[in-house]
Amino acid sequence: MALGTALAYRVRNADEIDRRIVEHVREYGWITNRTIQNLFTVDVYQARRWLAGLRQRGLLEQVTEGRSSGPGIRYGPGPAFPGQSSRTRKAGRGRDDA
Repeated sequence: MALGTALAYRVRNADEIDRRIVEHVREYGWITNRTIQNLFTVDVYQARRWLAGLRQRGLLEQVTEGRSSGPGIRYGPGPAFPGQSSRTRKAGRGRDDA
């Protein structure tokens, strides 16, 4: 007697993850760890690893002032966010970087 697969597993590649996160940030202006958990049905730790990678590559940066961690911290477009000029990025941050 063979057991079938109980769950349909879906392998996600990094490009798909990046694309969906970038789309969300374009639409809403920010994303949180909790949003990533809900979008991809992953736990807080996996979402944190993905956010760390996106921040490390400059696609996202923290936009919430004050707190530095937690599932409610908001991340917005970073310096390497696709499709934005440097003028758009600076204007969208809401703070002076000069």
